[in-house]
Order: sequence, then structure tokens, then C-alpha cells
Amino acid sequence: MSFPDTRWSVLLTLQDLDETASREVLGELCAAYWYPVYAFVRRSDRSSHEAEDLTQGFFAHLLERRAMEGASPEKGRFRSFLLGALKNFLSTEARRDAAWKRGGRVLHVPLDVDEGEARFEKELADHLSPDRLYDRAWADALLRRAMAALAGDYHRANRSAQFAALQECLSGKIESASYERIGQALGMSVSAVTNAVYRLRLRYRDLVRQEIARTVSSDAEVDEELRAVFAALSR
Repeated sequence: MSFPDTRWSVLLTLQDLDETASREVLGELCAAYWYPVYAFVRRSDRSSHEAEDLTQGFFAHLLERRAMEGASPEKGRFRSFLLGALKNFLSTEARRDAAWKRGGRVLHVPLDVDEGEARFEKELADHLSPDRLYDRAWADALLRRAMAALAGDYHRANRSAQFAALQECLSGKIESASYERIGQALGMSVSAVTNAVYRLRLRYRDLVRQEIARTVSSDAEVDEELRAVFAALSR
């Protein structure tokens, strides 16, 4: 999983790249954001096949200059821009009966539809609207990216085993007995585990904020977007 420095910047420069570079960047964007888009389309009464086609078609649409006209970080958060662009795209596609037939596109990006469908099946019980499901899927994707970056930090430091043992402590809902159990497994004292958990939580919080910062127009919006992310997860 890749983490482009500034997602808004990556998106806004798509139209200026050559075809090969555009496809590479689009693949990164799709890997990061395809499930919130897919979930919105599925909840909008589309089949899994239709959702797959439309999700791929939507990301291909972002390569077109007209899809990016007027888009800038100053005009809103990337989360909101992407949803607005998706709604416009679906409205247009509703008037094009055969616009994105399977296999007929110039651009094809891989989607793990089986995984997407498994996740979507879990969402069905909550009866969320397409907009709320999109926001929750976005929040979940953002936290997953932060968690992947955190795991990468520990892997590079040759501490993957420590990360695996401490990961359960990120929720904050853990009893002191668990610290003893973790300490025994890692050969650490309870105080050492406590300090390690503190550092883990600080780093995870920093990574979450970094991910959010890549999707908003200014540092001043990070806290507000952070509240929106956790509000979406609590619904």
C-alpha cells in the first residue's frame, strides 16, 4: 500500500502527466479510495457487477480534464470532492445505457470485489444511507492506511512481533492483566509495556493526522476532519 505525499496534489496533476504516469497514479488513488466509492454505488441499488464497472469508470473519468476543472484544495476536502464528483458521474451514467460495459473501457484498474462484497455484506445490517456509508467507509479506509503505516514502522525497526502483541492496546479498552500477559510474551516488564503502548498510541495518532492532512486544504481543517471521521465510525 502506497502513501502519496499529498493526495490532492496527486489528483490535480493527473491531467498534466503522460499516459503511463497517469495510469500509475490512478492505480494508487484507486487502491486507496475504491471501496468507499464502491460501497456508495452498491448502496445506490446497483449490483456488484454494475458497481465494479461504475467504480472503474469513475476513476477513469477523473483522468479527463473536464472532470478536474475547478477542482482545487481551496474548494473543499478531497473526501467531499470525490463524493460530489461521484454523484455527478452516476447521474450522467444513468443517461448512458451502455457507457461502461465490462471489458470495453480503455482503462482497467484491479478491484478486489470479493473483499468489497464481504465488507459490504457486513454494512447491510446497519441500513445506512449511501452518503453515510460512504463517510464510514472513508473513515475506515483512512484508519486502515494509518494502521498499515504503523505496522510498516515496526517492521522496518525489526519489531513486528512487538507490534502484533501491542496492537490490541490501541483501542484503550484493555485491563492491567493484559499488560502482564503481553509482557510475559515479549519478555518485558509491565512498566516497559505501558511505555511501549503509550508510544504506539502517539505514533498511531500522528499517522492518522498525517493521512487526514493529505485530504484537506489546510492544517486548520485537520481537527475538524478528525472529528468527522470518528463521528462517521460511531453512527
